[in-house]
Amino acid sequence: MPECHHNLLRRQIRRYLGGTIKIPVELLPFLDAVSQAYRDSDADRTLSERALDISSAELFGTNAKLRYQRDLFLSFMNNSPLVAYMKNERGRYSYVNLKFEDLVQRPSSEILGRTDSELSIAEHPHEKTAPAVADMQPGDSMEVMERWQVEGEPHEWLVQKFAVSDDDGRRHVASLGMDVTESRRAEEQLRQSQKLNAIGRLAGGIAHDFNNLLTVIIGYSQVLHDRFAGDPESRTDLDEILKASERAAGLTRQLLVFSRKQVVQPKRLDVNEVLGEMDRMLRRLIGEDVQFAVISKDQAWPVRADAGHLQQVIMNLVLNARDAMPRGGKLTIETANTVLDDSASKRVGLSAGEYLVISVTDTGTGMSADVRARLFEPFFTTKKVGQGTGLGLSTAYGIVTQSLGNITVYSEVGHGSTFRVYLPRLRDENSSRAPATASRTVPRGKERILVVEDEDSLRGLIATRLQAAGYLVEVARDGAEALSTQLVGSPNFDLVISDVVMPKMGGTELAAKMKASSPRVKVLLMSGYPDGAMVQAGEISEEMPFINKPFATADLLRKVRETLDSR
Repeated sequence: MPECHHNLLRRQIRRYLGGTIKIPVELLPFLDAVSQAYRDSDADRTLSERALDISSAELFGTNAKLRYQRDLFLSFMNNSPLVAYMKNERGRYSYVNLKFEDLVQRPSSEILGRTDSELSIAEHPHEKTAPAVADMQPGDSMEVMERWQVEGEPHEWLVQKFAVSDDDGRRHVASLGMDVTESRRAEEQLRQSQKLNAIGRLAGGIAHDFNNLLTVIIGYSQVLHDRFAGDPESRTDLDEILKASERAAGLTRQLLVFSRKQVVQPKRLDVNEVLGEMDRMLRRLIGEDVQFAVISKDQAWPVRADAGHLQQVIMNLVLNARDAMPRGGKLTIETANTVLDDSASKRVGLSAGEYLVISVTDTGTGMSADVRARLFEPFFTTKKVGQGTGLGLSTAYGIVTQSLGNITVYSEVGHGSTFRVYLPRLRDENSSRAPATASRTVPRGKERILVVEDEDSLRGLIATRLQAAGYLVEVARDGAEALSTQLVGSPNFDLVISDVVMPKMGGTELAAKMKASSPRVKVLLMSGYPDGAMVQAGEISEEMPFINKPFATADLLRKVRETLDSR
């Protein structure tokens, strides 16, 4: 018993006994018992207080750990790039993270406890997986594709679903979703690109074979043209055949551009003439519901560019403009000369100087700033899946910059677009002179020539025209037959004219073996593919004499003479 309590009890007993100082001996055992009771009570109270303090500390520590784990979990889920949500057995949301709130553009207070139909959320799980999701039990999981509207556009989501249960044993289906729209779009663009590559290879093969036929048509038409020198009416008909053949040759060049078998062959061009040649084709492309006009304000300055590639640029821009006007409109192509000073050239991204500008303007839907910023990126397209590859404008941009120019675009949503192609003006000593015309004299000779061509009609045509020009000619169907002819022939040939692509043995391999056995023999290769493409593919060397199909007989004879006379 504490001393203060013991003295207090003594004073109370004395007061009760009438102030007696000495406490009777009989009361001492009672006093000791009361004191002991006080001592035991204080000890128990102290022990209880200590136990309570320990329990409070443990409880506080546990709560702190729980708060830390909760905060860490919420931070983990809310900073995750994945959409996370849970639904109870009745399909009502029991948890959503911040990514989900951003997706549906609603706070969690408006989402929790409600269903998709109540929220008007466009969730569309595959009809075959929906029943399976409803029957999921704790421990089950599955992967499904869902479609959600993001800013009004449908997005594909890859969602991993798994079942969990709470402390009361109630089942919830948790979902973690990742937006795979861009990756699926990239996959589709890759498939489209592969499809285009396959079409390009097919187009290149068709162009190659067609060039063989055109060479025969042009060659024999020229033979007849010369034969009917005294018959103006027949010569007029043959002139039309030759013109049609030249137009067909132009079509094969376009096929080769599409198939990327045509490499850059820059030359002096008059853009107005290029547009004039394309006029009919462009009008067919855009359709009758689009008003089309070509305006040339000035005598266009000459430029240095590849004709086929410049046509591709113009065609891509026109097709892009047409697609921006699904209900018709107006499309204008305009050429003008312009001089860029330092200030203007910086805005255009070019050096100061003189440029020819090709403007393509439409009255279509226009573009937002975000679209304009990505316009020339490969595979970027605003068209629906399967309706565009995203390569047209990026290809046009690459071609123009390769010609030391640039493309700019001005556009506003609902107010159409204007693309401007800047090409540097070509200045040279001969820019003001008319190009020299090739001599109409057909050279002749007496040398021995071996013609190697697997196309029978073309082989016969070349042999006939060479013989008519005085040459001694033998023929072979392919490289293997040519080698046997070379081995038994005497004397050796002065020139071998060979197609590049043939069965059994191609022209390049044949040329190497011919020169190995007869170093003095000269070789002239020919192909329906242009020489630049053959050089890039490693089929021929850059120094190898080459002639493109289709060719006129006179051009072949000049090339033959040039090759024979070269050192």
